[in-house]
Amino acid sequence: MDRIIDLLIRHRKRIELPWNPFTRRFALTPTGASVRSVRTKGEEMTLFGDRRVAAVLWQEGLVTVLRARKEEDLFSFEFGGCVMARYEREGSPYVAHIHTDTWAERDCRDAWIDYAAYHGIGRMKLFRPEFPPNRRLPSGCEVWGIISAEGNCYSAALSLLPRENCAYRLEALAQHFPPGNSCFDYRELCRHGGPPFTAEQLQIAANRQTRYAATSATWRSFFDRMPSVELDIDFDEADGCCCPWFRR
Repeated sequence: MDRIIDLLIRHRKRIELPWNPFTRRFALTPTGASVRSVRTKGEEMTLFGDRRVAAVLWQEGLVTVLRARKEEDLFSFEFGGCVMARYEREGSPYVAHIHTDTWAERDCRDAWIDYAAYHGIGRMKLFRPEFPPNRRLPSGCEVWGIISAEGNCYSAALSLLPRENCAYRLEALAQHFPPGNSCFDYRELCRHGGPPFTAEQLQIAANRQTRYAATSATWRSFFDRMPSVELDIDFDEADGCCCPWFRR
């Protein structure tokens, strides 16, 4: 089992962060500007005493990215339809939170496509942190995305503990199975949808809407097809057994 997942399950009744992701998001200002709508936002944190994690923070209307260390667990928070990515740029690992939206002007899927092409990103892994609509989670649950140091992708549902600001209870955990680690595995997601508009043609709102509709439909179909399975996080603490058997 991935080490970070083992730790989350073992500490599932109380998982403490150094800060609250919601309030931290407002405290940090995005920086950098290599390609439109892409900014750096996040920081490294330590979990469970000595586990270093690279945490990228969500920002509406942006692709937020953070450079990570090699073989470091990657976290992001506040998912509700957005996409998480691990990729390599100029030999360094990065994590990204790609904002998706029902409004074309705020949606960042096409911005990610431009960014990946501009930097010639060849190694990548993308998934959409989520649980099935029919999976009833406790009210107020937050969904986090996790890509382990081993390269596996997970969704975690957590509830903020009463009268706490940075301590959570793990309610559910699911593993997702992306197709691979190469841009060829995500070729559907690496090209714009709709007609091949020029930059000048994209100044027209109707053309931007056409591209957005086609791109978002492609991404939605891709992630709807991605297999996932919920893990059983309950175990016998007396035995010390912590085996995340798949739920049937």
